Amino acid sequence: MRVNKCTEDDFSTHYRNQLAKNDPRPVKRSLEDLIELRELREREEFLRGQEWKFVLEESIPYKQEIASVLNKKGLLYKEEKEG
Repeated sequence: MRVNKCTEDDFSTHYRNQLAKNDPRPVKRSLEDLIELRELREREEFLRGQEWKFVLEESIPYKQEIASVLNKKGLLYKEEKEG
């Protein structure tokens, strides 16, 4: 808005027009919605960058088969044993 010297209403109108090109349904978005959307995308990007491992409960059906598949994919958490 500072770069183009426009008001928040001008920005909102432009933003809705751009959305309407992709989706003809009426859209009402606020600046808060845009900030929330950006935060959600940043969180998703952060989570995708994490290394995920799975732990299986003892009573889960087909535990050995699931553990085998997860292990082959490098996704099974293995607790380091002391001693």
